[in-house]
Amino acid sequence: MNVDFSEIFTYSNITFAIAILGALLSVYNFTKDIVQNRFKIHIAFREYYRSGGIPRTKRFVFFMNIENCSRTALSISRMQLKRESKVYDFSGVSQRVYSKKEHSPDTFTSVSFPQYIPDMGVIGSHFVVETDADIPNDLSDWELIIMTNRGKKRYKISKLTASK
Repeated sequence: MNVDFSEIFTYSNITFAIAILGALLSVYNFTKDIVQNRFKIHIAFREYYRSGGIPRTKRFVFFMNIENCSRTALSISRMQLKRESKVYDFSGVSQRVYSKKEHSPDTFTSVSFPQYIPDMGVIGSHFVVETDADIPNDLSDWELIIMTNRGKKRYKISKLTASK
Protein backbone atom coordinates (compact mmCIF):
# COMPACT_ATOMS: atom_id res chain seq x y z
CA MET A 1 0.00 0.00 0.00
CA ASN A 2 2.60 2.45 -1.10
CA VAL A 3 1.08 5.73 -2.29
CA ASP A 4 3.14 7.82 -4.61
CA PHE A 5 2.23 11.44 -3.86
CA SER A 6 4.13 12.67 -6.87
CA GLU A 7 1.37 11.19 -9.07
CA ILE A 8 -1.42 12.93 -7.06
CA PHE A 9 0.21 16.35 -6.69
CA THR A 10 0.95 17.02 -10.32
CA TYR A 11 0.94 20.49 -11.80
CA SER A 12 -2.37 19.95 -13.59
CA ASN A 13 -4.11 18.51 -10.48
CA ILE A 14 -2.99 21.44 -8.32
CA THR A 15 -4.17 23.93 -10.98
CA PHE A 16 -7.52 22.13 -11.18
CA ALA A 17 -7.95 22.23 -7.36
CA ILE A 18 -7.15 25.97 -7.29
CA ALA A 19 -9.71 26.60 -10.06
CA ILE A 20 -12.42 24.65 -8.17
CA LEU A 21 -11.62 26.56 -4.94
CA GLY A 22 -11.76 29.90 -6.78
CA ALA A 23 -15.13 29.02 -8.32
CA LEU A 24 -16.54 28.04 -4.92
CA LEU A 25 -15.30 31.28 -3.34
CA SER A 26 -16.87 33.30 -6.18
CA VAL A 27 -20.25 31.62 -5.64
CA TYR A 28 -19.97 32.23 -1.88
CA ASN A 29 -19.13 35.94 -2.33
CA PHE A 30 -21.92 36.41 -4.88
CA THR A 31 -24.49 34.81 -2.56
CA LYS A 32 -23.25 36.82 0.43
CA ASP A 33 -23.50 40.05 -1.58
CA ILE A 34 -27.08 39.31 -2.67
CA VAL A 35 -28.15 38.50 0.89
CA GLN A 36 -26.60 41.68 2.32
CA ASN A 37 -28.02 43.98 -0.37
CA ARG A 38 -31.53 42.61 -0.66
CA PHE A 39 -34.46 44.99 -0.43
CA LYS A 40 -35.29 45.01 3.24
CA ILE A 41 -36.97 47.82 5.16
CA HIS A 42 -38.52 47.94 8.60
CA ILE A 43 -41.50 50.15 9.45
CA ALA A 44 -41.87 51.39 13.03
CA PHE A 45 -45.47 52.62 13.05
CA ARG A 46 -46.06 55.06 15.92
CA GLU A 47 -49.52 56.59 15.52
CA TYR A 48 -52.02 58.15 13.16
CA TYR A 49 -54.55 60.92 13.63
CA ARG A 50 -56.77 63.35 11.76
CA SER A 51 -54.93 66.57 11.07
CA GLY A 52 -56.28 69.39 13.20
CA GLY A 53 -56.49 73.01 12.15
CA ILE A 54 -58.59 72.56 9.02
CA PRO A 55 -62.26 71.86 9.77
CA ARG A 56 -64.02 69.02 7.93
CA THR A 57 -60.80 67.82 6.36
CA LYS A 58 -60.17 64.18 5.62
CA ARG A 59 -56.42 64.63 5.87
CA PHE A 60 -54.71 62.09 8.08
CA VAL A 61 -51.22 62.11 9.49
CA PHE A 62 -49.19 58.95 10.02
CA PHE A 63 -46.17 59.17 12.29
CA MET A 64 -43.69 56.39 11.52
CA ASN A 65 -40.05 55.55 11.02
CA ILE A 66 -38.80 53.80 7.89
CA GLU A 67 -35.49 51.99 8.34
CA ASN A 68 -33.34 50.78 5.47
CA CYS A 69 -31.95 47.43 6.68
CA SER A 70 -29.75 46.79 3.63
CA ARG A 71 -26.25 47.94 2.79
CA THR A 72 -27.39 49.76 -0.36
CA ALA A 73 -29.00 53.19 -0.42
CA LEU A 74 -32.74 53.37 -1.03
CA SER A 75 -34.97 56.04 -2.53
CA ILE A 76 -38.68 56.11 -1.67
CA SER A 77 -40.51 57.64 -4.60
CA ARG A 78 -44.11 57.15 -3.53
CA MET A 79 -46.30 55.83 -0.73
CA GLN A 80 -49.93 54.79 -0.86
CA LEU A 81 -52.65 53.74 1.54
CA LYS A 82 -55.01 51.07 0.24
CA ARG A 83 -58.35 49.78 1.44
CA GLU A 84 -60.14 47.21 -0.71
CA SER A 85 -60.02 48.75 -4.21
CA LYS A 86 -59.48 52.39 -3.12
CA VAL A 87 -55.92 53.71 -3.21
CA TYR A 88 -54.87 57.02 -1.62
CA ASP A 89 -51.52 58.65 -2.39
CA PHE A 90 -49.47 60.21 0.38
CA SER A 91 -48.67 63.85 -0.27
CA GLY A 92 -45.49 64.27 -2.29
CA VAL A 93 -44.83 67.82 -1.13
CA SER A 94 -44.11 69.03 2.38
CA GLN A 95 -47.17 70.29 4.23
CA ARG A 96 -47.72 71.98 7.53
CA VAL A 97 -49.21 69.45 9.93
CA TYR A 98 -51.09 70.59 13.00
CA SER A 99 -50.84 68.76 16.27
CA LYS A 100 -53.49 66.19 17.10
CA LYS A 101 -54.41 68.18 20.18
CA GLU A 102 -57.42 70.35 19.36
CA HIS A 103 -56.19 73.80 20.40
CA SER A 104 -52.46 73.23 20.31
CA PRO A 105 -50.21 75.64 18.42
CA ASP A 106 -47.74 72.82 17.65
CA THR A 107 -47.07 72.34 13.95
CA PHE A 108 -44.78 70.00 12.07
CA THR A 109 -43.63 69.70 8.50
CA SER A 110 -44.48 66.47 6.71
CA VAL A 111 -42.04 64.47 4.63
CA SER A 112 -41.81 65.17 0.90
CA PHE A 113 -41.07 62.58 -1.79
CA PRO A 114 -38.75 61.32 -3.13
CA GLN A 115 -36.89 60.51 0.08
CA TYR A 116 -33.33 59.18 0.09
CA ILE A 117 -32.33 56.75 2.84
CA PRO A 118 -28.63 55.85 3.03
CA ASP A 119 -27.50 52.31 3.75
CA MET A 120 -28.62 51.23 7.23
CA GLY A 121 -30.29 54.66 7.62
CA VAL A 122 -33.65 55.81 8.97
CA ILE A 123 -36.18 58.51 8.15
CA GLY A 124 -38.92 59.26 10.58
CA SER A 125 -41.54 61.92 10.53
CA HIS A 126 -45.12 62.74 9.70
CA PHE A 127 -46.57 61.44 6.43
CA VAL A 128 -49.79 63.04 5.15
CA VAL A 129 -52.54 61.32 3.16
CA GLU A 130 -55.90 62.70 2.04
CA THR A 131 -58.82 60.30 1.82
CA ASP A 132 -62.46 60.52 0.83
CA ALA A 133 -63.60 58.60 3.91
CA ASP A 134 -63.06 58.76 7.63
CA ILE A 135 -60.37 56.42 8.83
CA PRO A 136 -61.87 54.24 11.54
CA ASN A 137 -60.21 53.33 14.82
CA ASP A 138 -59.50 49.87 13.43
CA LEU A 139 -57.11 49.84 10.48
CA SER A 140 -56.98 46.05 10.13
CA ASP A 141 -58.09 46.03 6.49
CA TRP A 142 -55.82 48.91 5.39
CA GLU A 143 -52.52 48.38 3.60
CA LEU A 144 -49.43 50.59 3.30
CA ILE A 145 -47.64 50.42 -0.07
CA ILE A 146 -44.09 51.78 -0.38
CA MET A 147 -42.57 52.19 -3.85
CA THR A 148 -38.81 52.51 -4.10
CA ASN A 149 -36.06 52.38 -6.70
CA ARG A 150 -35.60 48.70 -5.77
CA GLY A 151 -39.19 47.51 -5.85
CA LYS A 152 -42.52 47.72 -4.10
CA LYS A 153 -43.36 46.53 -0.58
CA ARG A 154 -46.79 46.04 0.96
CA TYR A 155 -47.50 46.10 4.68
CA LYS A 156 -50.74 45.38 6.50
CA ILE A 157 -51.35 48.23 8.94
CA SER A 158 -52.66 45.73 11.52
CA LYS A 159 -49.26 44.00 11.57
CA LEU A 160 -47.44 47.32 11.94
CA THR A 161 -49.60 48.45 14.85
CA ALA A 162 -49.29 45.07 16.57
CA SER A 163 -45.56 45.66 17.01
CA LYS A 164 -46.09 48.92 18.91
